Amino acid sequence: MLFICLETYVEIVFQDPFLIRDIKRTKLAERSYNPNFDEEFVFQLPEKTAISDITIDLVFIEKSSLQHTLTPIGTLTLSKHTDWYPVRHFWAKVEQTPNIRHKDKFLLEGNAAE
Repeated sequence: MLFICLETYVEIVFQDPFLIRDIKRTKLAERSYNPNFDEEFVFQLPEKTAISDITIDLVFIEKSSLQHTLTPIGTLTLSKHTDWYPVRHFWAKVEQTPNIRHKDKFLLEGNAAE
């Protein structure tokens, strides 16, 4: 029996309505059905850009070690205009204090403890 090893990573796409500003990616999570990406990413907000215009897409990608192919398995869009409260709360904090680092783990754990 041949075991296929899948590796997973996430591309973080930082964009405004007209332009992709930056793309970063996590390290590979090898051979895990429940990968944990505990990494910090910093993006520069362009001057004269409103927080409400920024979107961050998290694109989850699997890489097959046998076929050397990349397969997108899902996308999570983080926008101030979402109905998901933890994301709206995060963007409200960013808008109130734009020059401070904000760290939330709302993606998999629900609303982070305040």
